[in-house]
Amino acid sequence: MSTSNDAKLTREFARLFRGRRDAWGSLPPKCNHEQINLAHYSRHLAGRVSLGIYPLLDDGTCFWAAADFDQEKPARWHSGRNDASPALSLMESLGHFGLNQGVCLEKTKGKGWRIWAFFSNAVPARNVRKLLFAALERAGLPTSIEVFPKQDFLAEPTPENPDPVGNFVHLPNFGGGPSGQRPGRVFVDPKTLAPITLAEMIGCVRAFPADALPLVLENLHLETSAGRPAPTPEHIAAMLSKPLAVGERRPTLVKLAGYLRYRGIPEQVALALLIPWAEKAFSEPLPPAEVEQHVRGIYRRYGLTQPRGGEIARRGTPFFAEVEL
Repeated sequence: MSTSNDAKLTREFARLFRGRRDAWGSLPPKCNHEQINLAHYSRHLAGRVSLGIYPLLDDGTCFWAAADFDQEKPARWHSGRNDASPALSLMESLGHFGLNQGVCLEKTKGKGWRIWAFFSNAVPARNVRKLLFAALERAGLPTSIEVFPKQDFLAEPTPENPDPVGNFVHLPNFGGGPSGQRPGRVFVDPKTLAPITLAEMIGCVRAFPADALPLVLENLHLETSAGRPAPTPEHIAAMLSKPLAVGERRPTLVKLAGYLRYRGIPEQVALALLIPWAEKAFSEPLPPAEVEQHVRGIYRRYGLTQPRGGEIARRGTPFFAEVEL
């Protein structure tokens, strides 16, 4: 590979795994309070100095999240460090809630597996952690599995820790991955579990759009509230008859679409009901296309309408078979 290609790959790798810029983690575990630049990522990919990135930013947001499957010791939920089924179950659960893009699988060096979820822009760590723990629960996996970021917000400074930065995660592809000299810490195709090169991974992964995360969380809300008493017909009738202000439009529309979906009403019937209703009920009507977008988003467990020129990625497709946005 040419030097220019190496530099481009390093920049793309650094952009994908961006986090705090004022600290990084090294081995043995140590926090280094210094500015991070491309040289840190370059040394990591060259296999010289392993780079750990702190994902949690000062405002409580992050660009990515990870779930670490430590399977070195026997446990009821796995059959050993090479058992990928727990990690694949988490991927399936995330897709069930709507996070079906930007989720990747890493085979770690010796302990097991790691799931990464990448976002197009910074998203609240609190929301991502809530989603990951809900997906773990749905998959029947223990909540003791490490989730990064480990906190919703950074801890307050103390005399013992005057500059808290959270917890770091060592990045994959130390030494370049399967095309390099060091084993492990590589991305794999979830369908075959075969390692893929960093260039292949960078070229295929597409971060999940941050703007769509609120609707994924709405899917999560609908799922987790299933154990509560379902809305009564009277409650729904009240929602339908109440004039709605601007700030109430989307939340009410999402709830109604979720109710119809929960009751088994076909998607096209829901559209036929809700588009004309929205024109009358909203004090400032939304365009019909936007109403359709939200309704289809709930029905398809995804926060966007059907992509142009293709279907939403189905379960079992490789991580790079993603929706077109």
